[in-house]
Amino acid sequence: MVSRAEIRANLQARIQAIEGQEFFAKAEDGAFPLGLADLDDRLPGHGLSSAALHEVAGADQRDMPAAFGFLLALVMRRLEALSGGIVLWCRQTHGPHEFGALYGPGLAAFGFAPERLLLVTSPKAADVLWVLEEGLRSQSLAALVGEVGPSLDLTASRRLQLAAEAMATPVFLFRPPRGAQASAAATRWRIAAEQRGRQAWQRPRWRADLERCRGGHPHHWFLEWDYATHCFAMAAALADRPAQPDPQDGVLRQTG
Repeated sequence: MVSRAEIRANLQARIQAIEGQEFFAKAEDGAFPLGLADLDDRLPGHGLSSAALHEVAGADQRDMPAAFGFLLALVMRRLEALSGGIVLWCRQTHGPHEFGALYGPGLAAFGFAPERLLLVTSPKAADVLWVLEEGLRSQSLAALVGEVGPSLDLTASRRLQLAAEAMATPVFLFRPPRGAQASAAATRWRIAAEQRGRQAWQRPRWRADLERCRGGHPHHWFLEWDYATHCFAMAAALADRPAQPDPQDGVLRQTG
C-alpha cells in the first residue's frame, strides 16, 4: 500500500516537472469568462471566480454524464483563459457516481488535450480531499477537480474553499445528484441533459441551474457546447418543438 508520504513526493515531483515545462503563465486573480454574455453578466466579476470552490451535480443519476460534460466545459473555459495549463483530477475508485473511467480519445474529441491531465485515484474519499489540498499548495495548476460523494461535510468544503481563495486556483467538485447539501462552495450547479443518446455527444445540450451563487442570484439556462470554439451558446428554443423519443432510451423530453 502506497503511503501518503510517497503520494506527496510523487505528486510534488510531477508538478515540479510541469512547472519546468511552463505550460501556462499565471493569470490575474479574479474571474474567468464562460464566454457567453448572459452567463457572465449574472456572475459576480463577470465570470466564474478563479479563487473559489465550485460544485457540479446531475439533476438525477442518469444526468450524471451530462453533469460530467458540463464540468469539463467549465474546466475548458479555465484553460482557455490561461492559454493552457495542467489540471489535477482526483477520483475515488468505485465512488458513489462511478459510470466509467476518463477516456483519452473522448477527452480529445471534447477539446481537452489528455496530456494536460494529471490523474490521481484512491479508494478513499478522504484521500481525494487530501490530494486536492496538496495540489493547491503547489500553486502550479490551472484547476483541480475532485469526484466526491455525500461524505463531504461543511468543514471539509470550507477547508477547500479557503485553500482555493489563498492560492487563487479554482476547485471543481463533482457531486452526486442529491438535495441541497451543506457546503462552502461559491457556486452550485445542477445539470440535466436536454438530449440523450448520440445527439448528446454531437452537440451537448443542458439545462444548467445555478442553485447557489455567492454574491449573485440563482438562475437557469438552456445551454449548448461548441467543440470547435470551446464556448457555451444559448440552446435553440425548444418550447415549440414536439417531444421526440430518443432513439437510445425512448424517453420523451418536453421543455419549455
